[in-house]
Amino acid sequence: MKITLYSLLLLLSLNVFGQKNEPFIIEDGMVVFERIIDIDNTEKDELYKRAVSYFTNSYQSSKEVIQHQDKSEGTIVGHTFYSGLYDGFFVRDVGCHNNIQIDVKDNKARIRIMPTKYTMQTSN
Repeated sequence: MKITLYSLLLLLSLNVFGQKNEPFIIEDGMVVFERIIDIDNTEKDELYKRAVSYFTNSYQSSKEVIQHQDKSEGTIVGHTFYSGLYDGFFVRDVGCHNNIQIDVKDNKARIRIMPTKYTMQTSN
């Protein structure tokens, strides 16, 4: 009876901790976070405006962040930096340089985030 109960608990715990649909892929040895979003009844030009608006509203100087824009292709590429504190077992100051690429077409957007440099400093 005990073995059956332990086996059942083990199977349940495997199901709880298993992950499906990983939010990242490995491309040329680098981690790439990618998400494709379906947006019904929205044309490419509107989605492009929204992508530009994201960079404008999210960063102090979108001109410094945006590295490449092509409205006809529906592509924007930016280089960003994120820093913050991670409070796990130790408090860590984390910094991450990223390339963000947003590709749009009618009713669809693809967002790719590619970390290029990562720093972490641990404080006691």
